[in-house]
Order: sequence, then structure tokens, then C-alpha cells
Amino acid sequence: MFGFVYGLSDFLKDQRIARRSPMFLEPLAKGKQLQPFLATLVPPTALALLAPDIFFNALDSAGAYGISVLFGIIPAAMVWKFRYSKEPKFSNPVRQLVPGGKSVLAATGGSAVALILSEMYQTLSPLVG
Repeated sequence: MFGFVYGLSDFLKDQRIARRSPMFLEPLAKGKQLQPFLATLVPPTALALLAPDIFFNALDSAGAYGISVLFGIIPAAMVWKFRYSKEPKFSNPVRQLVPGGKSVLAATGGSAVALILSEMYQTLSPLVG
């Protein structure tokens, strides 16, 4: 968390400097060093105080959808494209590291899609009735 706060506040400092000086050389005054940290920390703190469960819901959604796409659908699609496309491949033959053919790739991508659909159903079913 410290890295995120430091990185975002440093980014905000850079943006202020870039707008004031095209050469990026103008330092911030002593009293204005605290403003980027406040701009980084106050909005999420206020949001967490107003709606405490919002971050847990965001993490749940990011985990269900983002991780499934990132580690389930995209790798299966990449391997499928590499193995079964008609485009020229590398000049040196590449040894197949993961056994299985189209059925294994379809099962990998399909299980990720099934997980996403299951999560969508669980999320949307209370809204429908």
C-alpha cells in the first residue's frame, strides 16, 4: 500500500510540475508537498467511511472476472492461436510444453467462462428476483 500511495502522489506532483513548467524543473513549494498525499489518501478514505463494503465488493468482482480472464481465457486463446493458426511460426521448431490438444484448451477456456457466468448469475440473481 505504501508503494501505491507514494507512486500516485509522485505522479500527482509530476502532473503539477508539468502544467507549470515545460522543462519539468520547477520544484514544489514547502507547503504544497502535502497536497499530493492528501489528494491520494482523502478520497478513498472518505469513500470507505461512507460505504465500508465497497472495497470488498470491488475486490470480489476483480477476482472473479479479472483473474478468470487473465489466467484462464487469455492463455488458452494464445496457445490456440499459436498452435492452430495458419500463419508462419518460428523457423526453429518449438517443443510443446503442455500436453493436450484442442479439447484441453477448450476445457481450460470453457471453465474460465463457466466461472465468469456463475459469478454473474450469483451477482445478478438477487436483482432480478
